[in-house]
Amino acid sequence: MRLSETGPLVALGGGVGTLKTGNQLAVSEKTTHFRVRAGLRPNRKGKPEATIEQAARPVATALVGLDFPGLRPSFKVAQGDRVAEGEPLFVDRSKTDIVFVSPVCGRVTHIAYGPKRSLSSIVVEQEPAGHPGQAEVRVPEGSDPETIREVLLARGMWPAFRTRPYGFVPAPDVTPEAIFVNAVTAGTHRPDPLIVLKEHMDAFRHGLAILTQLTSGPVHLVQNDRPALYTGPKERVQVTRFSGRHAAALSGTHIHRLHPVGIDRQVWTIGFQDVAAIGSLFLTGRYEGRRVVALAGPRAVRPRLLRVPMGTNLRTLLDGETTMPKRPRQMRNQVRILSGDEVCGRPAAYLGRYHDQITIDEGARRKGPGSLARLEAARALIPVAALESTLPFDVLPVPLMRALAVGDTETAHRLGCLELIEEDVALLTRRCTSGADYGALLRGVLDEIAKDAA
Repeated sequence: MRLSETGPLVALGGGVGTLKTGNQLAVSEKTTHFRVRAGLRPNRKGKPEATIEQAARPVATALVGLDFPGLRPSFKVAQGDRVAEGEPLFVDRSKTDIVFVSPVCGRVTHIAYGPKRSLSSIVVEQEPAGHPGQAEVRVPEGSDPETIREVLLARGMWPAFRTRPYGFVPAPDVTPEAIFVNAVTAGTHRPDPLIVLKEHMDAFRHGLAILTQLTSGPVHLVQNDRPALYTGPKERVQVTRFSGRHAAALSGTHIHRLHPVGIDRQVWTIGFQDVAAIGSLFLTGRYEGRRVVALAGPRAVRPRLLRVPMGTNLRTLLDGETTMPKRPRQMRNQVRILSGDEVCGRPAAYLGRYHDQITIDEGARRKGPGSLARLEAARALIPVAALESTLPFDVLPVPLMRALAVGDTETAHRLGCLELIEEDVALLTRRCTSGADYGALLRGVLDEIAKDAA
């Protein structure tokens, strides 16, 4: 059974019932639960078991440039060097305070630049068990904002944050208006926070307290319609529930409804496991380079939760984990491995920095006939009615798609592209028959707007 595509934007629920006016929402101050009807339902086949296993074999890990748009690295290691877990690999050339560290102890086996000296990838081959695993650090002391920033920057946790607008790693000296913690799995097979945090709740809550020192506004903890992950004082940490289709799990959806952004209004996003890792860093002084990911999808032999190093090599990890198609000669039955979920994920050799799901799918779908240059000619082929119900935002999808296709930054800005990053438009790419990759088009427009605004 495939993902089913469903209709319109967002319904709002809570103690006062459901409030809806056309395609817009009437929001009550008491409402804390949003139900999202835009997007897709997950493929029920391939749902992971609710148990966590440790990845057994040593693997190669990588930091990949696709996860850090605009980054130009200055490497602190060379090919062949041995590094400890949490040891610096490189810094951002334009913001040298931002340090990127190794998720494992091992040997640097590959360093590659991309266009204009951007980062392509750096690969660290994990050492067998028994090798000294952690860089020596003192337990951080103090809880003032400056000390917290210095620790996060130096110990490799600053890249856990991403900005809206633009989706960049934030500058070290910026204070966001709010921070959004994403703990929503609705419409996906991502790991359940209640399972992942079962033995790490103290670290998670300490991490939330740390985040409140980084912003003058609220920390929005956005979670499923489940027992609250945080029950402390609500002055700085605000719990909001989102449920429904896959778009409910996108940080862009949460930001659009709770704290819209613009060129002069910046917020940050972070995943719930990174919050726990920050709390653990300040409680123990140790860098945590592993995350729990969901191995899911219709071609997975045994869907389950795995604790793996960040950036792990998917081909090594998934050796023997895929089922063979019954009719391998047919393209539609070929197996593909995605870093991320079936909608927003990408074919990749390594797990993305911000992904906590690995999808073993049934093969690439056929695209429409067009290239980007032929989008206007293929306009009649675009299923406009389906596209209108794709985005859970007050954004007109078809005009936005046309603006992105021709690189019209002014129109795209006016239509609301600053609220979006690549994952937010993944469903547009899926539904449009032109063959356009709207994630890549959006990235080009965002980078141009950011350059003009600098």
